[in-house]
Amino acid sequence: MYRYSLAHYPGKSELHARVEAACERFHKKIADLPLEELEISEYIKTYLKSNHSRSKGHTTKLGYILISVLSQLKTPIEEAVVLEYGGGAGLGSLLARELGVGTVLYEDFFDGSCRDAKTIGKYMSLEADAYIHGEIEEVKTYLREHNQPCHAVFSNNVIEHIYDMNAYLRAIGTITSSELSFFFSTCANLYHPVLNRQMRKTQIQRENFDNPTGDDEKANDERRAFLTVRKEIIAGADPSLSDEEVATLAKVTRGRRKDDIEKSIRLYKKTGKMPKGLKHPTNTCDPYTGNWIEHLMNPGALAEILRKEGFDARVLPGYYGGLKMGKMISSTLNMMLRVGGSRALFLAPFFSIHAYRDGTQN
Repeated sequence: MYRYSLAHYPGKSELHARVEAACERFHKKIADLPLEELEISEYIKTYLKSNHSRSKGHTTKLGYILISVLSQLKTPIEEAVVLEYGGGAGLGSLLARELGVGTVLYEDFFDGSCRDAKTIGKYMSLEADAYIHGEIEEVKTYLREHNQPCHAVFSNNVIEHIYDMNAYLRAIGTITSSELSFFFSTCANLYHPVLNRQMRKTQIQRENFDNPTGDDEKANDERRAFLTVRKEIIAGADPSLSDEEVATLAKVTRGRRKDDIEKSIRLYKKTGKMPKGLKHPTNTCDPYTGNWIEHLMNPGALAEILRKEGFDARVLPGYYGGLKMGKMISSTLNMMLRVGGSRALFLAPFFSIHAYRDGTQN
């Protein structure tokens, strides 16, 4: 059964049954992939070999996400245009195609992931209708050039890596004038004490220490300590800066990409005032790509941005499935999460934000 025990599932039972059947078919297909025979990157192979991506629990989560993003749509599934944003290996797109979604679009910032996802989709005969390389602006360009609406956008563990999340949320509603359902989930839960501690530890590691090259990283990931990289960027941008100024600027520009770091240097040279650093003590991002290391954010603040953009937005707690501790404990936790809602985020293994706009105001 590809379903969280005692969890709240929106929509009608017909949709639930249809998604669960698709999950069962999909899981068998993905488990049988001959990974060593496919011409895909070691990064994606490693990802697909992991228990996380090939487990029943991961398929269950994808099913939950698809039910949630499709449940409010007035447009029939067979006519809907659905976008997986930050698709990576493209598992969400594959499941959407298995479900029978009318038009399936895939997007990712990394061109290697786009190629790998297309290879996998083609092999499984579940290829998406388009593989868009880029970010939200490239999605808008594709839809405009193809005169195509977009009815639903979903992502799984993506938003914690987007460089300018506020700008992304303000832009998401501009991709289409149709009704739009937007659902994203992330394990970067600021309120879960164990997850928070683990992610802060990872952030501190990447900020201050070099990271050895491995197959679990993308080719464009920065392996050196981010603090070291920022010092290099700053010293190269303005050789007149003293070592002390470089060190201070490198600290206060934590969480900024190269273009914004250089803007900060110019402003400092003009005003003599050091830029303000992040309030959060450990959040950090790759200085070249802007890829955050599990960005810990306030979900309520994100939902509020979407409300200001005309969406009905809600913060939802995630659920447990396939825990080694047993079904009874996971079911009890899920019931507490279902009843507690956003007040129970401290218990949730992930959180989601569901936003919907019916399109009538456009």
